[in-house]
Amino acid sequence: MKHVTCKEIEPLLPATAAGALDTEEEQTVTSHLALCTPCTMHLHKFQAAVEQLAYGVPQVAPPGALRTKVLQSIVTTTQPPAPPPARPLRNVGTGSRPRRPPGGFGMLYQRFAPAALAACVLLLVGSGVWMGVMAQQVDMVNQKLGGQQLLHNLLVEPNAQMTALKAAPAAGPASGGVVLAPGRSQVAVMVTHLPLPSAGRIYQLWMLNHGNTPPVPAALLNVDGAGVVWEVVDVPADPYKMAGMRITDEPTAGSDAPTGQTWMEGWYR
Repeated sequence: MKHVTCKEIEPLLPATAAGALDTEEEQTVTSHLALCTPCTMHLHKFQAAVEQLAYGVPQVAPPGALRTKVLQSIVTTTQPPAPPPARPLRNVGTGSRPRRPPGGFGMLYQRFAPAALAACVLLLVGSGVWMGVMAQQVDMVNQKLGGQQLLHNLLVEPNAQMTALKAAPAAGPASGGVVLAPGRSQVAVMVTHLPLPSAGRIYQLWMLNHGNTPPVPAALLNVDGAGVVWEVVDVPADPYKMAGMRITDEPTAGSDAPTGQTWMEGWYR
């Protein structure tokens, strides 16, 4: 196997993290990583981005009262009297086979089958309510899945990179980063533990450059109740021609220039 340099391996690292290499490329990268600590560290950054894919699809829990209703229905359902014992079957020929005395699983089935049926019906009704809740989130799930595909597309681009966003003191334990690729007018923003914005405010992403160049408004960001931002957003310029990213809070309509507090910031040039 020929010797490869870090410069040749680095463009393959995003695809490595996403599991998108063919066998020969994967062997080449693996051999290089065994001897190269810097490239291994870069790979870990991309793997962290790929792991965020799991947070892209919201989990929907069944209503808390559903279990209680099912259990109550089993207890309160009236049990019908047991049917009379069946007549014993006789063998063809001489003699007869003694009838097995009633009891065991058969009697339990006869006793509890109606209650179990009622419980199943209630469970289906409750599940219908649950499915209604899930149906309301189908669009959001589809959007998240689409976002995952867009992130994958960014990761497998040559020279894609992930830049960490450093939290300002007011952001507390918030952490995250952005994934970008040259020539792509999209960036993936992944942040956790971000405080919810105040009423009438929204988080806004800015593209930064060195010198006196003013920040370029990039996109408005949505944060969920758990403080997670997970979006692939369109940006007005090639991020590789810029130098960094910043997140501030702005009025809900967004701003043409930063007016709010800086919450997170990261530089890659």
